[in-house]
Amino acid sequence: MAISLCSSCYTAISEHLQDTQESEEYYQCCLCFGLLDPSIYQKIIEKTKEEYAQNRFDGKNFVLAVNFPVSQLLRELFIQKIMDKTWNEMMMSPKSRLTYILMAKFRQDGFLRPSLTGDLTLTVTFENSEFVQRDTDFFMCHKPAGFLNAGNRKRKQIDEEEITGLLTKVKVQNLVEQLSLDIIKAFTFTSPTKSLDVTVEFQRDLLHIGGRYCKFSRSLPQSPWTPNHETPKILGNSVAEKVSQPMHEYFRCDSTKFIASGREDIDVRMLGQGRPFAIVLQNARKWVEMYSKETREKALKILKEKINAENKDIQVGDLAVVTQKETQLLNVGQEEKKKIYTALCYSHQKITEEMAKKLEAAMPVEINQLTPIRVLFRRPLLDRPRTIHAAKIQILDDHYFYLSVETQAGTYVKEFVHSDFGRTRPSVGTLLGFELTDGMSILELDVEGVDLEWPPCKKEVKAENGI
Repeated sequence: MAISLCSSCYTAISEHLQDTQESEEYYQCCLCFGLLDPSIYQKIIEKTKEEYAQNRFDGKNFVLAVNFPVSQLLRELFIQKIMDKTWNEMMMSPKSRLTYILMAKFRQDGFLRPSLTGDLTLTVTFENSEFVQRDTDFFMCHKPAGFLNAGNRKRKQIDEEEITGLLTKVKVQNLVEQLSLDIIKAFTFTSPTKSLDVTVEFQRDLLHIGGRYCKFSRSLPQSPWTPNHETPKILGNSVAEKVSQPMHEYFRCDSTKFIASGREDIDVRMLGQGRPFAIVLQNARKWVEMYSKETREKALKILKEKINAENKDIQVGDLAVVTQKETQLLNVGQEEKKKIYTALCYSHQKITEEMAKKLEAAMPVEINQLTPIRVLFRRPLLDRPRTIHAAKIQILDDHYFYLSVETQAGTYVKEFVHSDFGRTRPSVGTLLGFELTDGMSILELDVEGVDLEWPPCKKEVKAENGI
C-alpha cells in the first residue's frame, strides 16, 4: 500500500521515497498528520492571543515549544530510517518545518515575538490518539521486554490502560533504533481519519524572590500549622502565608512555595536581621517590571511595605530577585552554618558569677544530642554531635539569667538548656557545675542571627530580548 502524503510532504520526499501518493486532505498525511496545513497557523495565532489576554500575561517575548503526537513521531522516525542518508531534517521533518513556519508567522503578525531565550514559554500541543493502541500492539509484538521495561518491572498483571500509557516519545525513539529495517518496512502506514486537536498554553518559568523575615510573636508558626492530626490546618496564620500571599496576589501566579534557611519553633521569636527565605512563584503572569532596576526596586519596595503594614507579628527586610541556584543555598551546608540565640533561663539552684565564668571558659564545646522527646514522633532516633562555639551568661538574680550562645546550625538549644532528661550531654546545668538532676528551665528563646549572606550580592538583572 502506498504511503499517503499531503502536498507539502509529497513535494519534499516523494522523489526520494518509493511507493508514495498525494492525499486529498492535509490531515490524511501519514507523515505530518496535518501539521503542515497552512490553515492551521492563523488558528494557532488567534488561540495564542486569546490565551494571552485571558490570563493577563505581560511581556511580548516568548519561547516556542511544540508537542507532537507520539504516533506522528513514530511514523516520522520510520520514514527517516527507511530513507537513511537521503533524509534532510530541516527540509523534510514536519516538526522542524512547523516550528520554523510558526515562528515566522508570529513575527509577521507582530503581536507577540518568538525568541530563543526568556522566562515565558508558549506550548502548542497537537493531539491525535487514534493510533495509540495500534502502535502499542506493534511494540508489544516486536519489542515487548523493552516496551514494558521488563528488566526493571516487578512481575505483576498490567492492565491495558497502563500498557498504552507506556507509549512515550523517549521510549519510541529508543525502540525504533533497535528495530530492523525489514520490520519497519513491513509497517502499514494507515492515514489518519481526523484533524489534529490543537491547544495552546503559556507558562512562565519558576521565579524566585529572596529576603529575610523577623518574627515577634511566640504563637506564630513558620508554616501552616494544625494542632493535631484530627483538625484541619489553621490557614492564614503562619509566616509563610503572611509573606507569600501578597506576592501571590501581586504577581498573579498559580501558587507559591516558601523556603527558609531553617525554622524556629512556634514559641521562639526570630530577631536581629531575620531569617533568610525565598518565595518560589509558579507561573507568574506579571514579571516584566523585574527586568529593569528602577521598576524592580519600586515593585519590591511596594511588596515589602505591604507585608509589613498588614502584619504586626512579622516584618521583612529588603527583597531581591534571586535565581533557583541561589535559592538552593538556603538549605546547602546547613550544619556548617552558625546561629546565635538568647534564652531567658531559670535555675532551681542558686547560680554565681564564678559558675557563669566556668561555663563561658568551657567554650567551644561539643555536645551530643539524642533526638528530643518532643519531636521523636516525627524524626528518627539519632545521636547528633553539635558544637557550641561561644556562650555568655548575664545573671539577673540568684535564679534567673540570660544565656547567649553561638551554635552550630541544627543544635536543639532548648534541650541544651534543660538537658531533656539527660539526652543532651553536656548541658548548661552540668557545665555550670550542677548535678544532672538539678533543675534547669528555659522560659523564653530568641534567634538573634543566622550566619548567611542573603539575599546574595549580584550584578544587575538585565532585560532579555529587548523587553
